[in-house]
Amino acid sequence: GKTLVIATRSLYRCLRKDNYEIIILSPTKDQSGILFKKITNIIDKNPFFLEFLKEQPTKTSMNFRNGSSIKLVPASGVRGNSADEVIMDEGAFLTEEEYMATTPILAGKPTKAQTMLSTPFGKQGRFYQSCNSPSFKSWHLPARLVPHITPEYLALEKEQMTEQEYQQEYEAEFVEESDAYFPHRIIMASITDLENLEHPQWEASCNHWLGVDIARYGNDETAYGIIRQKSGGEEVELVHLSFEQKR
Repeated sequence: GKTLVIATRSLYRCLRKDNYEIIILSPTKDQSGILFKKITNIIDKNPFFLEFLKEQPTKTSMNFRNGSSIKLVPASGVRGNSADEVIMDEGAFLTEEEYMATTPILAGKPTKAQTMLSTPFGKQGRFYQSCNSPSFKSWHLPARLVPHITPEYLALEKEQMTEQEYQQEYEAEFVEESDAYFPHRIIMASITDLENLEHPQWEASCNHWLGVDIARYGNDETAYGIIRQKSGGEEVELVHLSFEQKR
């Protein structure tokens, strides 16, 4: 359903706005093609729209008489383009490099929009961050609320999948990565006062360990964490956490 909604909205915006440019991308060309095909299907089933087209759409682009356009671009080749709106299909599966390549596309545009639609893929990446950011609006629709998916079908799928797989695919939930040693909820529950972690109190009788997660791409941050353990004790404590923007 999400693909049809975005396809309809894309066509509406191009018809109502002059010189409005939309770029559709995804991790693979085939995935982007599904959304683009939805748009062409809407046009084919409604001859009314044909008079607004400048020429017959190709497999990767369509141009309108008012100067608006919709273009299909592979995520790996998106750099150098310009658009008023970027639609990232299966956005949870884009790499950090591919996502960062989309941000300059919208630079300088008075009306700029960034849309991501996807099945969740763990508590990681830009799609997960965006769904939990106040800067974005998000909509969540599990399969049980979709009218044409029957309870019988979902029950059969649930029997054949792990709980984690079912939660991700049919409940549209951000589940823990399968290789995560500590679940995300446990890590967050262990941190109670971030402010006091900026200036740790050193204790000579304790052992201290420094962990560093180095920033690699775009606006990523390098994270520093220090834990300590009292001599002879079993418990460890996080005593420092800080971040440094990649330069």
